[in-house]
Amino acid sequence: MRATPAVIDELRSTLKSRSDPRLAEATRRYFPTDIRALGVGNAEVRRIADALVKQRGLSPEDCLAVTEDLLAQATHHEEVLLGFAMVRKAVGRAFDESLLDRFRYWLEHTDVQKSVGWLLKVAADHHREAVVGFIQENISRMQRDTLRYAIERLAPEQRKALLALKPKMP
Repeated sequence: MRATPAVIDELRSTLKSRSDPRLAEATRRYFPTDIRALGVGNAEVRRIADALVKQRGLSPEDCLAVTEDLLAQATHHEEVLLGFAMVRKAVGRAFDESLLDRFRYWLEHTDVQKSVGWLLKVAADHHREAVVGFIQENISRMQRDTLRYAIERLAPEQRKALLALKPKMP
């Protein structure tokens, strides 16, 4: 399934309806680079993703399609967060090599590098060996921050070994 424009419009409308101008300003101040923020908290973004999956009965593949379409059109920080909240739903329900292929694709886009690290961290909770293998194969394409996020929940000795590899510098 490709996400229909109506689904993306619905998600954007939901985000805007739950925005808080004070949180938007605080979010903009938090990031060192200039970002556009609506002012929707992370927990609320996750609830929006959970509700969409439940209401529409989305499969893991559907969640990934929504993510990719949402990320391709994202204009605000929370839209990116929502895209990755959708991936979190897919990772928890289904995991295979095609998901790692998508992560490889996303590594090409430096603006989502940290998010890929976060996704790998979440995926490692259930699929540690596959994620470690992915990191080892793709270390030269990863920024150091991406790697640090990805290995956060690994055993200390495994983190140390992966950090000893040569990730790409930002």
